[in-house]
Amino acid sequence: MKQNGFTLIELLVVIAIIAILAAILFPVYVTVRAKAKQSQCLSNVRQLCHACLMYADDYNNVGVPAWGWGWDAYAPPSSFRDGPLWKYVKSGLGSATICRCPLASKISGRLPTWSLTMNAFLFRYAFDPSRYGYGDWGGVNYSVYSSHRRLPVVICENTDPSLGQVVNDTIFANVDQTSAVHGGMCVVCYLDSHAAPLGGRLKWLDATYPDGQYIFHPSPP
Repeated sequence: MKQNGFTLIELLVVIAIIAILAAILFPVYVTVRAKAKQSQCLSNVRQLCHACLMYADDYNNVGVPAWGWGWDAYAPPSSFRDGPLWKYVKSGLGSATICRCPLASKISGRLPTWSLTMNAFLFRYAFDPSRYGYGDWGGVNYSVYSSHRRLPVVICENTDPSLGQVVNDTIFANVDQTSAVHGGMCVVCYLDSHAAPLGGRLKWLDATYPDGQYIFHPSPP
């Protein structure tokens, strides 16, 4: 009696075809997934930046103070909800993950609450190194800046320990550096509210007041 079924050769051919298709599709999937994560990061930094701008609109064009983000990168989400930015982002927040890049790495075994951090040079205290870490933590009036398109507000900060200095607070200054998780790039939102990728592993080189020409190396677009 003849039995219907696949021969060993036929099964091997089918398996080989599936393997070839998987090899073709998997890199595409990885690329699409990475692009989706980058888009989410862009959305997060843009929303946080817009919150800062709306805050300034309500406070005579003066930016949010440093404590508005919380201080410790591992602070609980409740510290953000207690801060002045909460009411400007709560409608789209959902959870505190808006403050963290979707591709952020764990540091010492845990994810930071914040990896999207704020330009420290938007605070008055940052212009006086002798008072860094204390002194006047208030925001600066945005009208002093002449080039809003070149002035970063929210920055995707490095969380990968293998790349050096990692995020340890909620502001970006001094030895801090941009992340490189988005295909070697980070995501930044500028004072004119546009968000765009920028080179990874960049640090501040210089800052002048009150013109606001804060310079990456290389310079941002």
